[in-house]
Formats: sequence, C-alpha cells, structure tokens
Amino acid sequence: ADWFFSQIEQTPWIEEIFQHEIQYTGLIQCFEELSQGIITPLKVFVSYE
Repeated sequence: ADWFFSQIEQTPWIEEIFQHEIQYTGLIQCFEELSQGIITPLKVFVSYE
C-alpha cells in the first residue's frame, strides 16, 4: 500500500482507472450503495488522506 500511495503522487493519471472515488469515512455508505445496486463501479478508489 505504501508503494501505491507514493506512486499516485507521481502519476496522477493512475486515478483515472477507478470508476468511483470516496473518502475512507464513506466506506460503510459505499458498501450499502453497492449492495443495493445504487452504484455499480468495478473499481473504487478509497482515499485515506
């Protein structure tokens, strides 16, 4: 994980592969929306900053 986060700062385009972006505080809501079919991304970027 440390490697990934250091690489994101150097390659901002890497975030484009994710279809949904949330803060870590929104994980529960994200899983609820996924289970209810409200959102259907294949990849979710979770920011821990």
